[in-house]
Amino acid sequence: MALPRGRGFEPMLCTLIDEPFDDSNWTFEPKWDGLRVICRCDGGNVQLVSRRGNDQAMQFPEIVSALNAGVGGTAVVDGEIVCLDEQGHSSFRKLQQRFHVTDPATIERRQREFPSVLYLFDVLYFDRFDVREEALRKRRDVLRRAVKWSNRLKLTPSTPGKGIALYREM
Repeated sequence: MALPRGRGFEPMLCTLIDEPFDDSNWTFEPKWDGLRVICRCDGGNVQLVSRRGNDQAMQFPEIVSALNAGVGGTAVVDGEIVCLDEQGHSSFRKLQQRFHVTDPATIERRQREFPSVLYLFDVLYFDRFDVREEALRKRRDVLRRAVKWSNRLKLTPSTPGKGIALYREM
């Protein structure tokens, strides 16, 4: 089944605050230094749409392959593409080596030199259902079941209620 036409899927945005806090009604996630993308998966066709509306699939073929293998059915998921440094932290400097590259040989070489990972935050549409109006907890349950997780597709960790502890850890 094809994704519905004429419906925009925008990323859920974080809420900026002045200082960290704890609140049992909130969940906290790490901040990645990456490329935010809405991933539209539709029966073997994958688009990685940046916040500016550009399809990034050509620059990140390993993410496209992982989504084709890891998402069963039709889905729209929200995530961030990152390249990790030697300590496992996201590195925007490494990720920048993947931007604006269109030559297939260069893309293939940089894919090996600067491998990417997609950390998924949320699911917006899955299996004929728009789930954006559901609570985040329910959407993350759908996301956990909808994706076959791998070394390329990872669930963004979340810390319910404990913003101060996450802030100190980061």
